[in-house]
Amino acid sequence: MDKRNKLYVEHQVQAALGKRIVLHWLVFLLLSFCVTTSLRVFSNIVSMDVFDSLGLALRDQITTVVVMLALLPWFVYDSLKLSNRFAGPMMRLRSVMRQLAKNDDAPDLKFRTGDFWYDFASDFNDLRGRTLSERKELAHLRQIVKSQLGDDEESTIAITVNPLSLTGAASQPVS
Repeated sequence: MDKRNKLYVEHQVQAALGKRIVLHWLVFLLLSFCVTTSLRVFSNIVSMDVFDSLGLALRDQITTVVVMLALLPWFVYDSLKLSNRFAGPMMRLRSVMRQLAKNDDAPDLKFRTGDFWYDFASDFNDLRGRTLSERKELAHLRQIVKSQLGDDEESTIAITVNPLSLTGAASQPVS
């Protein structure tokens, strides 16, 4: 399969992940800034005035803060690209499940090389195959019942299917 062209494939999950990364990054930056500045001020308290020591410590931190803030967008971007490896497969699974639920002939589920949950696709495809096979069997049973009752409109039949047991039961409609 081709590479993904979109950064956002599952907005809800990826937006939450991006926001959380930004929050963690900013908390880390703030705490490391406070700790290193405090250590610098306390280590110079004997030899310098507190305000001079604080000014020197703040000036020394500017480069680190600028570098950390400059790296933040790259970290968020890289994390969102990584999240494609689990969000993309779930979007594809959702699409195939919806097709299957609408009684469409859903295609095999295939994930890209490098995606997470790669083995999950084969498990789902086994379930998909069983579902399609049982649908064919049910259609065949409906055909048998219809042929035994005839094509007369008054003898229409309602076949209800329990999706858990996949057993069919025929019943005459109540007039």
